[in-house]
Amino acid sequence: MKIAAEYMDPIRESGCQFSIYKLKTARKNALDFYIATEAGRLSAMGNYQIALITRDKGFDSISDFFSVNENLRTTKLVVCDNVEHGLEKLTDPEDIERRRLIRQKMQTVDLEIEYGKIQEKNAVRDKISQLLQDTEYMPMTDNIIRFFADNNKESSKKLYTGTLHEFGLKDGVAIYRLLKNVV
Repeated sequence: MKIAAEYMDPIRESGCQFSIYKLKTARKNALDFYIATEAGRLSAMGNYQIALITRDKGFDSISDFFSVNENLRTTKLVVCDNVEHGLEKLTDPEDIERRRLIRQKMQTVDLEIEYGKIQEKNAVRDKISQLLQDTEYMPMTDNIIRFFADNNKESSKKLYTGTLHEFGLKDGVAIYRLLKNVV
């Protein structure tokens, strides 16, 4: 059984209880019965939030059953097409920060804009590398690039004081003089 590595990160980060089962014998609708049975078992064990991650709309009937069955109403069972949607539906509406983080991960981005940002970042990285070439600061190139990436939106004064704080008085002044040409 294989899954793309990228799908495991949201599962790990969610802190959810994650289970997999392999069918003993493949039969028509066998997986559906396994999943319905497991959802009931989890609910009986006190798991009151269950997300079924699938694109199969047939599983909505399990959710419907949970919503009309008096013994299962305390369990919130949602059927979603991805982990993020499941987490969003199960997250307490009062937990604004978690909901914001989930929504942020689910947002789509404009590929051309993201490409432009990457190109700009690479150009800045190359320019800083060129400026540091043949200087005593060349071994610190990665640290200086990281510092600049974290602080390049700051005003010149804050960038200056930041370099002093990060690299010391002598080196900080020299590094700032090099970096101000990049800004």
